[in-house]
Amino acid sequence: MPKKKLNYQEGTCFFVPLENGGFARGIVARLDGGGGVFGYFYGPVLPKPEGHFDDLRPENAILRGQFGDPGLLEKSWPIFGQLPTWERSQWPLPPLYREDDDKTIVFISYYDDKNMAFLYEEKCPIEEAKDLPEDILMGYVAAEIRLTMLLTS
Repeated sequence: MPKKKLNYQEGTCFFVPLENGGFARGIVARLDGGGGVFGYFYGPVLPKPEGHFDDLRPENAILRGQFGDPGLLEKSWPIFGQLPTWERSQWPLPPLYREDDDKTIVFISYYDDKNMAFLYEEKCPIEEAKDLPEDILMGYVAAEIRLTMLLTS
């Protein structure tokens, strides 16, 4: 089966449809070339997939995380274009965390910044993960649901 040509790259700006109407904004920060993407997501809820992205900064994201790319490939997530001020170094792939059965412990995972390949993990107290994104791969619909919950609750 031939590989699909990607309609996005690092720095691509897009809109995410929310479950109860409206749109959130997102920016592709990393991709693994096999359908996995790391992105930054933003509110507020927009009534239509239009608006600007030049005011967005990584530290203001309401959600950061890995997600699958079908929403982008199938164009159910409208693509706005490339962030004009895109600088890869300004949009890092941070370490990610996942909880242990012992709720006081987390595993902090480190991924290769070039291809998102897993490198290693460290067991740490939960306090060390308070500002890190969760180490999960959201399906694109799960990302829509999670953004809806974050922006409308």
